[in-house]
Amino acid sequence: MAFSSTRKIVLQFSHVNNISLFSSPLSGAIISLTGTKRPAVFILNQKSISLRRTIRAGAVTISKEDRQIATYRRDQTVKRIVKFSTLGILAVAACLQHFVLTLPQPKAGLPAPTDGLVVPTGGQARIQEGLMLLNNRTAQRMLITGVGQSVSKKALIKQLNLSAAQLEIFHCCVDIEKTAMDTKGNAHAARMWAEANKFSTIRLVTANYHLARADLELKRLMPDHTIRSWPVIPPDLQLNGWYLHWPTVRLLAKEYAKYLLARIWL
Repeated sequence: MAFSSTRKIVLQFSHVNNISLFSSPLSGAIISLTGTKRPAVFILNQKSISLRRTIRAGAVTISKEDRQIATYRRDQTVKRIVKFSTLGILAVAACLQHFVLTLPQPKAGLPAPTDGLVVPTGGQARIQEGLMLLNNRTAQRMLITGVGQSVSKKALIKQLNLSAAQLEIFHCCVDIEKTAMDTKGNAHAARMWAEANKFSTIRLVTANYHLARADLELKRLMPDHTIRSWPVIPPDLQLNGWYLHWPTVRLLAKEYAKYLLARIWL
C-alpha cells in the first residue's frame, strides 16, 4: 500500500491486532496489520505515527492492587453466598423437623360424636378408621371424597375387604364423591355435602401428615361449621429416623411445602 504526500492520513480499521512499521520512500511509513477484536484508528504523518484505540467503555488501566481488591471482594461475595445458603438450608431443615415432631397422634378411646365424617382418599387406613368411628356411632354419615370418576361403591368394597358389620354400615351410611382432585376440592365437596345434609359439626379423618393442611382448607371454606380432626398414621409411614428414609423425607417435605403455600392462600 502506498500513501500520498499529505501531512496527515487517517485510516480506520475494524480488526487490528499487531502493528508492524516499516519505512517507505513514498510516505515515510507502511503499516502491516493482523486481526483483532477491537476497532482502532490510526493517524499517520510523515514524522510520526500515533495510534488511538477506541473502546466503547473507554480505556481502563488495572493495576496489581486493583486486581487484588477485586479478587478479595469476589471471594467475600462467594463466602457470603455460601454462608447464607447454608443458614437457609439449616433453617428449612429445622422447620421440617418441627413439623414432623408436632404431627398429631391418635387419641385413646373414641371421640365425641359429630354429625358427619369426612375422609379424603389417599389410603385404605383412612377409610378403615372412618368406618370404625361410624360403626361406633360417633357420626351419622361418612363422606369419602375424591375417589375418582371410575370408582364405585362396589369397587371400593372389593378393595377394602370389609367385614359383615362394616359392609352393612358402608351400604347404609357412606357417601362417595368422585370429582375432587386435591385437598381444596375435598374441602369444597365436604361443604356441599354438609350443607345438603344440614350438618353443623364435621370430623376430618385423614393421615396425620396431611391433617394440618386439610383442616386449614376445611375451616377456611366452612367457617360456620365446627371442624374436629382424627389423625391416622399410615402403616407405611416411617417416622422413626424419617430423615434416613428417602421416600419418607420426600413425602414429608412435599406436604410441608404444600402446607406453607396453603397458609399464604396459594
